[in-house]
Amino acid sequence: MIGKILTRNDPFEGGPPHRVERAVGLIKPDDLRIANRVFLVVLIGWIIPALLSAIDGRVFNGERSGAFIFDFAIAARFLIAAPLLIIAEAITIPRLADIAHHFLASGLVAEHDRARFDEAISSIRKLSNSWLVEFIVIGLAFTVVAAEFRKMNLQVIPAWYKSGGDGQLGLSAAGWWSIFVSVPLLIILFLGWMWRVFLWGRFLWMMSRLNLQLNPGHPDLAGGLKFTSYSLRAFYPIGFALGAVVAGVSANRIVYQGVSTGIFKKAIIALVIFVVVLFSGPLLVFTRNLIVEKRRGVLAYGALALGLGRQFEHKWIEHAWKVEESALEAADFSSTADLYGVVSNVYRMWAIPIDIRDVSMLIIVTVLPFLPIILLVIPTAVIWENLTKLLF
Repeated sequence: MIGKILTRNDPFEGGPPHRVERAVGLIKPDDLRIANRVFLVVLIGWIIPALLSAIDGRVFNGERSGAFIFDFAIAARFLIAAPLLIIAEAITIPRLADIAHHFLASGLVAEHDRARFDEAISSIRKLSNSWLVEFIVIGLAFTVVAAEFRKMNLQVIPAWYKSGGDGQLGLSAAGWWSIFVSVPLLIILFLGWMWRVFLWGRFLWMMSRLNLQLNPGHPDLAGGLKFTSYSLRAFYPIGFALGAVVAGVSANRIVYQGVSTGIFKKAIIALVIFVVVLFSGPLLVFTRNLIVEKRRGVLAYGALALGLGRQFEHKWIEHAWKVEESALEAADFSSTADLYGVVSNVYRMWAIPIDIRDVSMLIIVTVLPFLPIILLVIPTAVIWENLTKLLF
């Protein structure tokens, strides 16, 4: 069930606003209640403002640019992004926990470091369930909203935010609710995930301080740490949610304000850089470990390969005239080839445990919400013409 939480008490289980949600009964010890919370966030973020806009007669306005129902930004935030940030708790948190526990299960953590590993898990779990962090995140969300509200220009915001005529500088009930209830909720959910990403990075940093039992000849070309790259797959829902938020704002600006598509392209590039750095950055803590391990492996495995190679040459090359048909059954050839394959892995070892395919998929998932905008700004005939050129 997507709403069920793991019973093993995962280290990343929690984070703002879980403590508050548990306190009011939205989350149970053995159940995240994903469906209930998704409905609640849609209710708070989109349905209630829609009803308040209907009272003011601004759900279907005369001009589409000022109507609530045609506001791409609020739809993207509370019909896509906010629900995804909640659903991700049942997807991302367990996957990060699996990766964390694999350090121990794979033998990377030596027995003498077991206590430090347990201490790291305990520390992350404690920070994940911190009341102080929860209060700071909630306070920060409302502080950001208040600061932005003071700078807000009511002349340029959608008409459904405002009361009376378009020329009046007052907020409607829907506007007040959206700014001081809906938006803080989205910010809290977003900051909750930023805190979890920070904890994930802190856990990896604590692992990098251990005497990890890396293997420079490992076929993953990362000393046995390439499994940590799977964390990028765990963050796909968060990347899509962030993409949806930026895409919604971009759609409003392009369709209703006539902003050039150049700004749209810059927004995509900035978002992709942010997402890749945010989710890939924590894995860079292992760079030093991998560089040291590769240096050790090149010397150790290189010397072994050199010694075996000399023996092979002495036996099979220098005395080649003695070779008989039975030589085809000798194990020397396969053994030497196997060793050279392992040594080749050492020399091709990466300094970062990141799979390019995982990064590429993360980028694709993040920019996927922009596809409807591309269909809006680029005529269908042009798209079809370019597709046919690729196919024929």
